[in-house]
Amino acid sequence: MKTNIITCLTILLVFFSCSKKNSSSCCSKSEGADAEVSFSEDISELSLYNLESEWVTQDDQILHLEDLKGKAQIMVMIYTKCAYACPRLIADLKRVEEEIQDISSSDLGIVLVSMDPENDTPAQMTEYSKRNKLSDRYMLITSTEHNILELSHLLNVKFKKEGDDYAHSNILTLLDAQGEIVFQQEGLGEDITKLVSHIRKLSL
Repeated sequence: MKTNIITCLTILLVFFSCSKKNSSSCCSKSEGADAEVSFSEDISELSLYNLESEWVTQDDQILHLEDLKGKAQIMVMIYTKCAYACPRLIADLKRVEEEIQDISSSDLGIVLVSMDPENDTPAQMTEYSKRNKLSDRYMLITSTEHNILELSHLLNVKFKKEGDDYAHSNILTLLDAQGEIVFQQEGLGEDITKLVSHIRKLSL
């Protein structure tokens, strides 16, 4: 069963990779990781929530990705010390929020996945949330390097540590309430019309 799930997720990833324009990524390919997955009767084999990994939130709470099930999510990989790309990703997310003010945070959340578990402790993620005046839609999470790499592969996000910083892809991923990828947008400062349109197609 695990093989089937990984195959389905890989096919989905290839589809989205082929449908996107060239990346503005500044990083090289990262090493592969074998996904640790399980099958739940409540979610499809295409759901990212099949991953068994354990995460910690900015509130220092343990989270499994399946806990996100039940509402749509925009998932973005960042790190809080990032001084260039990540602030622009946050700005893009706030532009999206302006367009969906009629959609409740109980129907659409935003998950920021830190790729820097060494620095991004719950306290640091909380400080980042306050400093950037993030709304109650946002949840910041991080995990072990292995789990982060595993999820990044499924999100098609490439990253590489360079000194104290990370070179990384800049991708906004829209997940439906079951954790399946329904749309991805790559780049900084891009037109958010398609992303907003896909959010509204979810009938939130």
